[in-house]
Amino acid sequence: MLEDYRGIDIYLLDQMLKGRINSTMRILDAGCGRGRNVRYLLKNNFDVYAIDENLEYIEELLSDFPPYREKIKHARIEEFSIDLSFDIIICNAVLHFARNHVHFDEMFKSLFQLLSKGGILFIRMTSNIGLNYSPLSAGDGVYYLRDDTERYLLTEEKIVEIQRKFGLEKIEPVKSVVVEGMRSMTTWVVMK
Repeated sequence: MLEDYRGIDIYLLDQMLKGRINSTMRILDAGCGRGRNVRYLLKNNFDVYAIDENLEYIEELLSDFPPYREKIKHARIEEFSIDLSFDIIICNAVLHFARNHVHFDEMFKSLFQLLSKGGILFIRMTSNIGLNYSPLSAGDGVYYLRDDTERYLLTEEKIVEIQRKFGLEKIEPVKSVVVEGMRSMTTWVVMK
């Protein structure tokens, strides 16, 4: 049974165990990558759509799940458009690849527009929350981290700004895990 959950993000699994995500909901995995989370959802008959800007990843998923050709698409978050809205949007380890504040805001606005009223947006990304050092700024929201990566960092101020701007309600506390003192991964769950 545990094998069924191999690879799924533990914080997403937490949302499922809390009953916030179930198979009756329409779900979008925005930035699905190789399918870390979407594979479980597809195998268990969730109504799930998936997008990623990496064509190789999308082709791999389509090869593994050919019946879902209409639901697995090659697209960037900020350019994705569909005549549907989603009850749950998963955006796991994606938004920290934003090139700057404008790019982050474009991606977030797109996610917000795709979300149903009362829908839940699950975001997990790098942040400065809990770090015991000040990362070196590369400019415009992007920072050099001690793990030799360059990432857009979510901040407490950005969370407050976005929640206010979009009228989002935080449905649980923001949670951050500091990884060996080098980077912080933050989980932020909000409702429209």
